[in-house]
Amino acid sequence: MHLFSLTVKMDVDDVNDAAIDPSTSGKTESDKKAPIITGGYKVVASPGTVGSVSVKLHPLVIMNISEHWTRTKVQEGTPQKVYGAIIGKQKGRNIEIMNSFELQIHLIENKTFIDMEYYKMKEEQFKQVFSEMDFLGWYSTGERPEDEDVEVHKQVQICIGVDL
Repeated sequence: MHLFSLTVKMDVDDVNDAAIDPSTSGKTESDKKAPIITGGYKVVASPGTVGSVSVKLHPLVIMNISEHWTRTKVQEGTPQKVYGAIIGKQKGRNIEIMNSFELQIHLIENKTFIDMEYYKMKEEQFKQVFSEMDFLGWYSTGERPEDEDVEVHKQVQICIGVDL
């Protein structure tokens, strides 16, 4: 199985933590680690310092989500928004998204509710086979996040007891 690898480079932008005096942006050896001011912008890290997140996405996840959406569309006769859980491994800033499974939802008074008992059952089944994998997040299909997605996110946070 092949992995698609994506590395995201992020600039250090936490400039509010340090008061920087333009006269201290020196070029001596002792000042090399000091904040530098360039073009009127404050830079907290020395040049060339970047943080990064490494994300590996297994093709199986893309196939699972696509199959979930397509199957639901065929069953319902029209495209439907679908929800699912994403599982994998995270070690520090290295994330490997390895698998996913669909979540059952209930629409009550035009509000979306995740069936948490179903989620817990599926998570337990995956843990029996893939004990090293953890819940990393969830997905929904659609063009852009909507208000109902915020409510679903709150439900998931409460269920797993974690701030995502």
